[in-house]
Amino acid sequence: MKPVPHKERSLLERIRKNKNAYFFLIPIFLFLCTFKYYTFFTAIVESFFKWNGANVNVWVGLENYRKVLTENTFWISMKNVGIITICNVIICVTFPMLAAIMVYSCKNKHISNLR
Repeated sequence: MKPVPHKERSLLERIRKNKNAYFFLIPIFLFLCTFKYYTFFTAIVESFFKWNGANVNVWVGLENYRKVLTENTFWISMKNVGIITICNVIICVTFPMLAAIMVYSCKNKHISNLR
């Protein structure tokens, strides 16, 4: 009986063969689910409630979103976040690009002087 090529192995056979590698991934998935996905979905659910500072939540539906979208402070903060984001993108792209151009031009001058 000839061996089965890698492509033709079933998914379960490949998982069984590499089960030790998958065990190392379990803590990563637990960490992601606990601190990223659970908190994200909990925040979305809680945004539909009015919270009084204790454990008493009152369902308000989309009222919180209506309040936020009609307040001027929200739109000012969105403008500020946009300005900060644009400035950070410009800084994070411009300075490394200038450094790369300077290194490249120095390298070319050095190589041309060696000839």
